[in-house]
Amino acid sequence: SLRAGLLAACADLDEQARGLVPGIALGDDRELPATLAEDLRTVSLTHVTAVSGAHVALVLGIAMALLVWLPRPWRAVMGALVLAALVVLVHPSASVLRSATMGAVLLVGLLLARPRTALPALWAGVVVLLLHDPWLAGSFGFVLSVSATAGLLLGSGPLTQRWSRYLPRPLAA
Repeated sequence: SLRAGLLAACADLDEQARGLVPGIALGDDRELPATLAEDLRTVSLTHVTAVSGAHVALVLGIAMALLVWLPRPWRAVMGALVLAALVVLVHPSASVLRSATMGAVLLVGLLLARPRTALPALWAGVVVLLLHDPWLAGSFGFVLSVSATAGLLLGSGPLTQRWSRYLPRPLAA
């Protein structure tokens, strides 16, 4: 019903917006005009209508910010529910599952509150995904997703520490 509601809300928009909004929000590019799809391909912007790690990061980031008042274990559980709902909403394609796995790794790190356990969780997630689909090893999207997640895990602690000198700790995090 959420997907249908978005399509209904876009019905009065012009043809390009009617196809682009559901594409950006949910990865649903069925209404995208052929000319616009070709233009996006020409300028290498087809990823705009693909659900990716950016969607997961945005949704989880907003959820975690709204749930900052909850104890850490509850934030992780609620984050997992939000992540599962996002996967169901946008359909579990390969890129969505890769992004969701990386988001789940971050939630495991939050749950355990020990950065050193988050990296092994990331590597475990990578191994599981590669056992499921070995061809992911040659996918630039997969490599970039893993690298970005590792960067977040390794850099978030020092950055939070530095920024908390100038900002309240929850905002710095």
